[in-house]
Amino acid sequence: MGGIRRVTLDVTGTIIRIRKDVGGMYKQVATMQGLSFLNHIPTHSINSKFKKTFHKHWEHSPNFGYSNMEAIEWWNRVTEDTLQPFSQDLELRELTQFTRALYKHFSSASAYELIPGAKDTIEKLSKRLDVVVITNNDSRIRNVLGELFDRHVLKSIIISNEEGVYKPDKRIFYRAIEGTDIKESEVLHIGDSYVNDYLPAVSLGMRAALIASCDTSQERRCETIKNITEVLRLV
Repeated sequence: MGGIRRVTLDVTGTIIRIRKDVGGMYKQVATMQGLSFLNHIPTHSINSKFKKTFHKHWEHSPNFGYSNMEAIEWWNRVTEDTLQPFSQDLELRELTQFTRALYKHFSSASAYELIPGAKDTIEKLSKRLDVVVITNNDSRIRNVLGELFDRHVLKSIIISNEEGVYKPDKRIFYRAIEGTDIKESEVLHIGDSYVNDYLPAVSLGMRAALIASCDTSQERRCETIKNITEVLRLV
């Protein structure tokens, strides 16, 4: 792809991932807090309840509660609802202790790890063009990325809960070039979601590729790459 001046990247699942699944993280944080109430709960049960709870709260108050509450309150509600079937014997102070600890845990890089090849690839890209991240997330991710990457390699970090719009809304993609002389066709977006990454970027006039296999059964046509390191051959 010639003429690329800026690369935009999705975050979770594209350049970083959580170290364990959600259920594993819940159990780890509980243990760190000296709480044993999740010891005998299967991880998959927590995962299932979290997934349902997350979607319920997102439908009711999307973008981590942007329009009517702080992100920390939104996440605390999700955590409390996720734990509801498993925490009947917890005292209120213990539940509060856990929700605060979990929120704090996801505020640092200790909860995340780099996708193999991501750091080296971004460092190489940043020497040739601008690298911007676009993420459906809250402000904690800024600190996480600051711990995992050298700050100079990321031109900017565009966070949905700060911007008031979230993927797949095209407006959050436009923020990556707003106020610059960079054209949409000079941007390459990389992500792992056909709906949230590929479609909005392409519809805006950007170029895009997925770190995934497209679902051919639904006649989805898109460029794919096997891993983040392959971005280097596209620019």
